[in-house]
Amino acid sequence: MQDRYAGDIGDFAKYGLLRALCGDDLRLGVLWYLVPDEPSDGNGGVTGYLDSVEAGLRECDPDLFDELRGLVATERSVAEVQRRRILPERTSFFEHEAPAGLRERRRWVQDGVRAVADADLVFADPDNSLRDPSARTGRTEHKKHAYYDEIQPCWRRGQSLMIYQHTARLGTFEEQIASRVRDLCTHFDGAPGLMILRWRRVVSRAFLIIPAAAHADRLTARVDALLDSPWGQRQQGYATPHFELVAYE
Repeated sequence: MQDRYAGDIGDFAKYGLLRALCGDDLRLGVLWYLVPDEPSDGNGGVTGYLDSVEAGLRECDPDLFDELRGLVATERSVAEVQRRRILPERTSFFEHEAPAGLRERRRWVQDGVRAVADADLVFADPDNSLRDPSARTGRTEHKKHAYYDEIQPCWRRGQSLMIYQHTARLGTFEEQIASRVRDLCTHFDGAPGLMILRWRRVVSRAFLIIPAAAHADRLTARVDALLDSPWGQRQQGYATPHFELVAYE
């Protein structure tokens, strides 16, 4: 996550989904995987959706839409997201910048896992995607990934997981998701109840949800309700819904 992305259309998707999943009873923990802002390359600038209430997005979550419009008009940062209480009350945040060095990274992960210990659902928000631990090096660009073994401790102690997955340019969306499903099953005890939601607006993204046994029924029901709401219904002018449940084998 970079501060310059705060409030863009990807944030609208991720925060809307988290609000829907947590409801009033599941406590949220957020591992931001924060990295410094990079020079602008056009990414993070997708905020035009906030200029039009006719795009079929505001009706998905009017309060969230209006809060993000205010955020983009003032300060785009993780700190401002937290200050505005855009995410559910009682959310725990770990907002320390991800280090590049491997030893520092291990301490950073331990601190993050402790910071979200009281959460029911842990959201990991790397800039890019999940990777196998064998791919981890001390190179700076690898700060932008999350690694399976970094999130496993949360799963082992009975927390549900939601992980942001940026879709790369290598391979089709379906090929990338198939590979990710295989890895999730390997690293998370078969990933029981795995649900993958695809966000279809502007840039295709995936959100990987692995419910813990204690939350499985609630999270499944809330995904179903989301897909029956404006989030998952095709709006006028669009060929696809905003969110779709991904089928996989």
